[in-house]
Amino acid sequence: MISYDHPYFKLSTKSLDYILLIMPTGQLEHLYFGAHLVDQSYEALHGKLTAGAGSSIEYEHDGHKTFLDLATLEYSGIGKGDFRVSPIEIKMPDGAFVSDFVYRSHQISADIIESEKLPVAKRNNQPVGSLVINLADRKCAVELKLIYTAFFESDVITRRAVLTNHDRHGLVIRKIMSMMLDLPESDYDLITFDGGWIKEAHKNIRPLSYGTYINDSTTGSSSNRHNPGIILAKKRTDEDYGVCLGFNLVYSGNHYTAVQVSNHGLLRVMSGINPHCFEWPLKQNESFETPEAVLTYSDQGFNRLSHRFHDFVHAHITPKQFQNADRPVALNSWEAFYFDFNQGKLKSLAKKASRLGVELFVLDDGWFGTRDDDRQA
Repeated sequence: MISYDHPYFKLSTKSLDYILLIMPTGQLEHLYFGAHLVDQSYEALHGKLTAGAGSSIEYEHDGHKTFLDLATLEYSGIGKGDFRVSPIEIKMPDGAFVSDFVYRSHQISADIIESEKLPVAKRNNQPVGSLVINLADRKCAVELKLIYTAFFESDVITRRAVLTNHDRHGLVIRKIMSMMLDLPESDYDLITFDGGWIKEAHKNIRPLSYGTYINDSTTGSSSNRHNPGIILAKKRTDEDYGVCLGFNLVYSGNHYTAVQVSNHGLLRVMSGINPHCFEWPLKQNESFETPEAVLTYSDQGFNRLSHRFHDFVHAHITPKQFQNADRPVALNSWEAFYFDFNQGKLKSLAKKASRLGVELFVLDDGWFGTRDDDRQA
């Protein structure tokens, strides 16, 4: 499921491949995410960044040169020539905001990499593979782990990041995304699911052009305003035809997704904790873990994309005791009586529900005092 043939990493599921490489300058370049490729050289997938545009900044290390603003990267920093929106913003131990995370080592495992602090998808006796890539800042003693897990049967890749400060001086995280994905073309529609109270998850479609699009919540929850799940779809994609990519988070707090088309036509997607009013100090040897991000792909329309998300949630998110069992049943009094109820009506309904095998009876609206219609609090 996961292979390494220097400088290439490949994560494979039943139907999908996710390919990245270690650039000669040390950064990670994203090459491909989609249907299985024939096993052959991946050299044609990555750009030959030997010459930049007029305003590009050349990055050089040990005689190797590149232009980060023109590369499709796995995770970018600040202050080294990539002027697109960054997935990470840290006030480093030296007081600067410049970050330059490059490859140091990696580990491959045939299991889930558990989180110490946050929920993650479970293996649940399904075939999985995990890849941990250890990056280090070139100047400060700060480590960034990128954790990938391939869920074979569900055709899903998850990603998350762990930042550790090894410097004797503290640092402050102001932004850290769970994932970033760069794509070489931007002719997609952005699909979000927006709404409000009693009008949740209305589908909105926006054709992408130059600029940055934000889908987020600052309510303290994932909210009914903007669902953290988004889709990027090629033109004319429908339920059964066309290419689309789906992204979501295993997280129900303030979320943030940015989709950006650069001035060179590259597409960047990132998702994670909302950086609004966010600051997290790290002392020496302390770590911060991001929530898990979920990615999948379909070349057979939205229906296949939905099924892959459904299969993943059923097999790896839903608690095992509920996976293949009938769910407990609850009866809510609101639809039965609205505001017109009394003790006798409620007891009668609860007894009938119990005889039918209902496990929970919920008294809704009216329990908080005199409220006979929506004009009363």
